[in-house]
Amino acid sequence: MMQISLRDMYMIASLMATVLYRLVSSNINAFSFVSFLYSVNIITFSICVRVHNSFTCSLSKRLFLMR
Repeated sequence: MMQISLRDMYMIASLMATVLYRLVSSNINAFSFVSFLYSVNIITFSICVRVHNSFTCSLSKRLFLMR
């Protein structure tokens, strides 16, 4: 059902870890949190375009609406 490859999963996980580390080290101000949501949204959107996965599309839309 889900067609996201392991490489995509690793890319998402490493980028999320990097951004979360930056959030913690910068005491989590509002701007870095918004940029974190924005970067996750862009990544899910690009994977959605590449894979045409309905789950990823809905997740991306949810993140976009949450912003």
